[in-house]
Amino acid sequence: MNNTVDCAAFYSSGLMSNFFAKYHLAIAEPPGIKSLSQLDVVEYGANFTIEFKVTRGHNDDLHTPMNIQEVKCYKNGEQFQMERGWHKQCLWNSTTNKVSILVICATDTDTGYYQVRVRSLFGNSISEPFYVETYPHNDSGKSCFSLRHIVLSSRSVRLEWDSPPANQSKALIYQVVIKNRQWTEKLDPAHTVQLSAVVENLHPGTPYSALVQSKGDLVGHRIQFRTHEERPGASPTNVRCEPQEGSTALLCAWTEIPLEKRNGDITSYKVRYRSHYEWGFNFTSVMYILIGDLEPVTLYTLQVMGCTAVGCGSAKELKVTTNEDKPSYKPSLRYIISGVTNIRIGWVKPAGSFRNLFYIVKCQEINTGQAIFHKNISDVDAVISGQGVESNTEYIVSVTPQTSQGFGPALIKNVSTLSNGISPSPPFLLTLFSVLVVFDFIYGLG
Repeated sequence: MNNTVDCAAFYSSGLMSNFFAKYHLAIAEPPGIKSLSQLDVVEYGANFTIEFKVTRGHNDDLHTPMNIQEVKCYKNGEQFQMERGWHKQCLWNSTTNKVSILVICATDTDTGYYQVRVRSLFGNSISEPFYVETYPHNDSGKSCFSLRHIVLSSRSVRLEWDSPPANQSKALIYQVVIKNRQWTEKLDPAHTVQLSAVVENLHPGTPYSALVQSKGDLVGHRIQFRTHEERPGASPTNVRCEPQEGSTALLCAWTEIPLEKRNGDITSYKVRYRSHYEWGFNFTSVMYILIGDLEPVTLYTLQVMGCTAVGCGSAKELKVTTNEDKPSYKPSLRYIISGVTNIRIGWVKPAGSFRNLFYIVKCQEINTGQAIFHKNISDVDAVISGQGVESNTEYIVSVTPQTSQGFGPALIKNVSTLSNGISPSPPFLLTLFSVLVVFDFIYGLG
């Protein structure tokens, strides 16, 4: 049996356009959502479920799993988490393409409009609001009761609840259980006969869950709350700063503030720096920063601190020295004097900020290319002499400045040694060296 489809015939027959109209175009649309529930009123203490069906666009003929990237559930416009074990649950079944909102132990706080938002590769869709009203009943409240909260500060919360109608005449002892949802924190349960309790000594900016229960299997809603934020209680850890290639930049990096010391969400990091009196600063949302436009060979004090919405916390301080410059200019020639078997050359230090500046002085014969002198020196003059220097010979002399950042441009001069037996008269030598001394003195004053 031949299962091959003739594409040309398929297209010409019009079946292809019908196929894409039904499948391809539907797939390219944002998902559709429709409600499958009929209920509208629920008694206190009962459980109820609201179901929504997610479809491919507006086509409900397809029942295969879809590439749904995100599902969110809302009550009166406020999202609640997709976590099991809580009072409200939002469940997504990728096989049946259904979203279920499950409410356990309904109370007056569960009256409202419920919606589902679904995101796929082709867009977002949100369902029409589905209204549910809860109401009291003579036999309601046997298994649960309403729990409310008011965050008082960054370290305390007030919990309030209603005594179940069926137990108003009984004296009940309530147990208040608080759990840190971010890290393990030892919190002992509190007991009270009142319908409220204030829990103190909590961590700032930290998410908690609260549950109130009593004997007789009376259990309140499990709720979530978050204490108010404060400034971070510690500085970032492992702070380090290093000079970068060049002389005007420092790269700083660090790791996070310990979780129990953040006191909220870290929204940014502040880095301050100075070399003398006035502080400069930058903000970054990541755990590194490149600080530029600094002075070379300069000691900087740096401070790194984390910031919440309330403000920035304590700083980690360290000191770093920027790199020296790479020479940008060649040395200026002060003088060059040739003798019969020696050459004396002097130069001016190039402009820039240097920690350790050296000069590579080279000399080679022009005709043969033979190098006769190669030396690293820190002075600003050199005497080239030795067996390699011959009389009446042309040479090339170069002076190249060097720092830890690299080489600068070289000073290059051609010079010829004097012929053997020809020497300047003593008065001439005296006059020449007197001029050089005076020149050096004046230049040094300048």
